[in-house]
Amino acid sequence: MGARHFYLDKAAVCEAVALSESTVEKLVRENEFPKPRVLSGRRVAWLVREIEEWAENRPVSELLPRRTRVDGSSTLIRKMFQALTELLQPLAPLAVVGIQVVDAFNARQQVP
Repeated sequence: MGARHFYLDKAAVCEAVALSESTVEKLVRENEFPKPRVLSGRRVAWLVREIEEWAENRPVSELLPRRTRVDGSSTLIRKMFQALTELLQPLAPLAVVGIQVVDAFNARQQVP
């Protein structure tokens, strides 16, 4: 039998309730989700019992969950490409210059 967990960190809470970190933070600010407990000077976590109680008290929905991949990798891949695009955006002008340099070099290398 595994050890019983009393507290969950933010990542574990988000995974347990199928919500993003920003959504959990928003719900906490709006007093619609349990607040974390102080564990030490700079460490907070959520009491499992309170998360379970919150989950059990959620209203029943007539909506079906959206269809997603089982591992959620499509969302992760999309986020990775968005981050990569933002990271590389400042380099786009350099890529254009690089292509121009290569084209010029290739043009000089051609024998008439």
